[in-house]
Amino acid sequence: MNVYPAIKAKMGHPDEGWEYYMVKMKMKDVARNIDFVGDLEVPKSTLEILQRSRDPKRIKGKITPYLQDRPDRFFSSIIVACLGGNATFQPVQLAPSENEVTNELNKEAQDSIGILSLSGGERYYALDGQHRLGAIKEIIKNNDFPSDSGSEFLNEDISVIILRARTKEEAGSSASEQWYRMFRRVFTSLNRYTKPTDADTNILMDDDDIIAITTREMIETFGPFQWDGSVLENAVISLKGKPIKEGKPHLTSLQTLYAMNKVFLSSFDNEETWGNLSTFQQKRPPEKFVNKCTNELQVIWQSLIDAVPDLKKDPKLMRSNEEADDDSNTECNFFFRPNTQEYILAPLIRTMIDNSDLEIKDKVLTKAFQKINKLPSSLFAAPWRHLLLTLNENQRWVMRPAGNDNKPAMELALDLALWITEVTDIDQETEEEYKVKLQSFMPAVSNTRFEELWTDVLNAAK
Repeated sequence: MNVYPAIKAKMGHPDEGWEYYMVKMKMKDVARNIDFVGDLEVPKSTLEILQRSRDPKRIKGKITPYLQDRPDRFFSSIIVACLGGNATFQPVQLAPSENEVTNELNKEAQDSIGILSLSGGERYYALDGQHRLGAIKEIIKNNDFPSDSGSEFLNEDISVIILRARTKEEAGSSASEQWYRMFRRVFTSLNRYTKPTDADTNILMDDDDIIAITTREMIETFGPFQWDGSVLENAVISLKGKPIKEGKPHLTSLQTLYAMNKVFLSSFDNEETWGNLSTFQQKRPPEKFVNKCTNELQVIWQSLIDAVPDLKKDPKLMRSNEEADDDSNTECNFFFRPNTQEYILAPLIRTMIDNSDLEIKDKVLTKAFQKINKLPSSLFAAPWRHLLLTLNENQRWVMRPAGNDNKPAMELALDLALWITEVTDIDQETEEEYKVKLQSFMPAVSNTRFEELWTDVLNAAK
């Protein structure tokens, strides 16, 4: 028989809701007694979905290392379904007292706080927390305990919420159709109504991910990114979502800044230090390395801003999709679109640094980055026109939408950018290949017009 301290609770309608127990359980008991929900005897179609919901790579690559490496490890409750057996809940009561607070607590705790005794014939299945369960099982199976605790990990406590079927018939037979219905509904509810944190929140809150840490540090301490007003209303870096609408004052978005910083920090030296970046995104690296990476980013960004005058323009005027007259102040500027920043500008700069083995110093990078100004800044100019900026069904200019040809278009745009900025040398055969690829993105453009656009590309690459 297993005995656990527990709190008994109810939620939902008396006929269709749940009676459940919040239990303190040892890691060793969790590993030994709780099974994966995919092991439950349910119809095949349901089983396949449940098995698919458990990702072994996530267990071994993320959750297990978290438990092993973090002295401050903490998990939320694992929610399990309990079938069979004979669960008995015995309330405990405080002795009567002259203390008014104690007596009031006794009334509140009556029938709610006590001991849950399980006969041993039960079967437990994790409805929520399969990856956490998998990591606990993995560590105990392999005796690969956290270095700070060793085998004492077996006795660490975790919160488990136990759901029981309401009737003896439902509890006694996993083949009960009523149980299937109850099980499916609660499993769906747990997964449908639990909203994960979004990408922006993860970047702002993650204190282990080297890229998130340095990105936040840049926003807080790097002059061109700093903002004196409300943090959530940052006028330089958009903190909500990746796209940026026309007329907004932001230089870039938080998600794009994170992605660019990841590329900027992926130098040969840094990659040798962190080996596998995912490790440095799950466990905070030494402060000395964090400072080194932050300093690298500050030098790269400052050199880029100093070298490219366009980046000092007013962002509110830089994201117009209207082909403006020469007298207009509005532009459709290459340097202010999150997609071009992430997929073209960032890898262009990384390749520029790597190919020439440039030192991360202001004067060195500023001089090298001058070549970036050879890129046509208007997205209405070749080679971006029709490649990155396209006409939709209403004959309005829009950034190329996501689709099957989006990735090849970005890859070609990067190749052309590397060529134009003289980062890569190409032969006549490759030049012809670029030309053919570019024309394939312009099926509605006449041959004469395309030759004019290609001439513009050749002039930019001189």
